[in-house]
Amino acid sequence: WKDDKVKENNFTNRIYSAFLEEEEERKKKLFSALSLQPLYKKPPPVWIHPAFGAEFGDAFLEGTGLEGGSLSVCLHVYAMVMKDTLANQRDLMDGMDQDELQSVDSINTVFHNAVSLSKKHAIAMKGGQQLVAFVRKFRLQNLEA
Repeated sequence: WKDDKVKENNFTNRIYSAFLEEEEERKKKLFSALSLQPLYKKPPPVWIHPAFGAEFGDAFLEGTGLEGGSLSVCLHVYAMVMKDTLANQRDLMDGMDQDELQSVDSINTVFHNAVSLSKKHAIAMKGGQQLVAFVRKFRLQNLEA
């Protein structure tokens, strides 16, 4: 039997449950309404996310589930918030002069680049050879330029 045939048989022989269908639809609706939805297929509520804890204190305390930090995960959230602020809430910056607005745009670029770099770093941390290649490329691009 091939995998496709097994999947087809399992689907054909399943018991239909209207409750489970409604529950799945309810979850989809809930997930689509959460503020971190652009970052995750099934986003956590924002108050559970490490970036939220970092807003109010040290999210990387020893002995907690956040020990060791999660900078990569937090960067994605901060970059999303910055992008949304610049796109939809520009009136919050009405009191800023041109130099300050350029600084905000520069910070947005830094966040965007940091997210890209953190994704590459997360992939590199999965294996020794990948990490060596990442460090070599990073050093050539950033430290010896």
